[in-house]
Amino acid sequence: MPKIPPELKALMDAGPGMGPPEKDKKPKEEEEEKAEDKGVIIRRPSLWVQTDADDFAKKIDGSAIRSDGVLCLSPKWQQKAVLPDFYTFCLYAAPDGTMYAGTGSRARVYRLDDDGPKLLLDTREFAVHSIAAAPDGSLITGTSPNGKIYRIAPDGETSLLCDLDEDYVWCLMPDSDGGFLAGSGPHGKLFRIDTEGQATELAVLPESHIMSFARLDGTVYLGTASGGAVYRVGEDGRVVPIFEAGDDDVAQLAVRHGSLYLATSGKGCIYKLAADGKFKQVYEDDNSGFLCLTAANGRLYAGAGEEGKIICLVDDETASVVYSSETEAQVMALGTGAGGEVYAALPNPGRLLVANDSAAGQGTFVSEVLDAERQARWGRVRWWAQVPEGCTVTVTTRSGNSDDPDDGSWSAWSSAYDRPGQNVASPPARYLQYRVNFSKPEGEAVPSLSRVAIAYLPGNQPPALEVKKPEEATAIRAEYELEWDTEDDDDDTLETTVYIAGVETEAWERIAGPLSEEKYELDTTEHADGAYGFKFVLSDRPSNPSDPLSDEKILGGVVIDNTAPALKLQGPLLPEDDGGYALPGSAYDGETPLTTVVWQVEGSDDWWAAAPDDGLYDKQFERFTIHTGPLPEDAERLIVRARDSAG
Repeated sequence: MPKIPPELKALMDAGPGMGPPEKDKKPKEEEEEKAEDKGVIIRRPSLWVQTDADDFAKKIDGSAIRSDGVLCLSPKWQQKAVLPDFYTFCLYAAPDGTMYAGTGSRARVYRLDDDGPKLLLDTREFAVHSIAAAPDGSLITGTSPNGKIYRIAPDGETSLLCDLDEDYVWCLMPDSDGGFLAGSGPHGKLFRIDTEGQATELAVLPESHIMSFARLDGTVYLGTASGGAVYRVGEDGRVVPIFEAGDDDVAQLAVRHGSLYLATSGKGCIYKLAADGKFKQVYEDDNSGFLCLTAANGRLYAGAGEEGKIICLVDDETASVVYSSETEAQVMALGTGAGGEVYAALPNPGRLLVANDSAAGQGTFVSEVLDAERQARWGRVRWWAQVPEGCTVTVTTRSGNSDDPDDGSWSAWSSAYDRPGQNVASPPARYLQYRVNFSKPEGEAVPSLSRVAIAYLPGNQPPALEVKKPEEATAIRAEYELEWDTEDDDDDTLETTVYIAGVETEAWERIAGPLSEEKYELDTTEHADGAYGFKFVLSDRPSNPSDPLSDEKILGGVVIDNTAPALKLQGPLLPEDDGGYALPGSAYDGETPLTTVVWQVEGSDDWWAAAPDDGLYDKQFERFTIHTGPLPEDAERLIVRARDSAG
């Protein structure tokens, strides 16, 4: 057996309508692959293509849809703890990796141990808004509504460190001298707190609240609310504004890849901010503002004020929703652990979730249901994915004949297809669904998928035929054009075969076809005069060689009549009162009723009707009378013609 060239084998393996599996072939070049090739007559499969965010907005578990429409594996969120307080306002990772939570309604500080949260401090205030670590290992916490700052010593002893003349201590940050910076409200004051608890007022900003600190390349930045702005604290202690958010509030600052980012709580925007004040909006949420922002493993995470939603920005152009909840309204706080894990705080009760996008993980996406509208055979499934080393992307399918895949009547999920181009193993049915399965090892590499295409061939639909000419019980003669209309909902290539049979025989004789045109010129002189039946058979066999369907129409009582009627004039001419003459006669046709008898004076262009004696031409034998009226003086001869139903 000769060796098959690789290119030809690729075409053979690709299946109908799929083309060779070229790595460089772009999806747009393979769009739906509808048969525009006029030379192709076989019925082509349909192609179910899913390739954007709307297509992938279905059932997601451990996967996410990026803003560019790509489906990817996302961190798996697990419950870390449930705190006994309603709200968690801040999360803080100490240098040793320990995570702490500050709560609201009872203003407590907890350490999040592996065996559960441990209460470290009950301030008796309303809320703990900020936590920071001192060089000696102690923790400093800022509270409201009395502007108090507490200290938790390494041995667990707690004490009041400072009582500011403000209501809120929103944020704390260690400075280079062992003390702390404190951002407060409602008078927009910036303080420095030394190790003894002495507070020094450094600046009073025009905004009401200093909400967040960030340090980038040794420079401290402030984010404010009630008139959102970002300030830079210079080496000389001067506080300089570099960004204004207008009537929006800066909820939190974060640093990623050497750049400063901020999230706003009103309009739901995330900005990238340069030291000179130049900025770029990298994300906007149409439905909700943000309450918190953190960076982990090179990604940004933003917690929304509605729908319990967490947004992940992989880069400045690409974002995805990695968590959402219909029952939890707000993400109150986010924090990044020493190992890159992300902590999220949700309210009522104070649930804490944790995820690590660098950890090994798995995730799935379940598609919407395809309705093929009738029983269909499934072809090949192909997908376009980015699969880093160690990661996997597989697809499984299931099918059924109800629109509910969970009603128990559907097939089980198929075995996993581990490479694009494999045949769908699910049984023929009207409905189909697929599931994408992602997995990854430890590390930052994440698999993603941008497009899924499944070929399918719905069951064949019968063509429809309507005969236009001849009509039943009509007479035809000479060259006569048969005409018909065809229709096929599958756009199949159709062919028509025409048969004839005399009334005396039941045997059909094929006289034309198969024809692709919807007409045929019949030479009736090849058939004896008489009554015939015509049968038209329309088939979609050219496009469906294995299961063709057809439509058939039979017309009866069609008379072929190529013999002219016989005329007999019964002279002589009888004078009439008007000066003309009457000329009686008769006409006969052996096959069809007569339709007219007309006459003219030889040499004239005018024809005149002869009156039937019984008032109606409707029989094969008719008597008639010609009434000439006054004739021209030079008239020498009359011409008489009779026509039958065949014309």
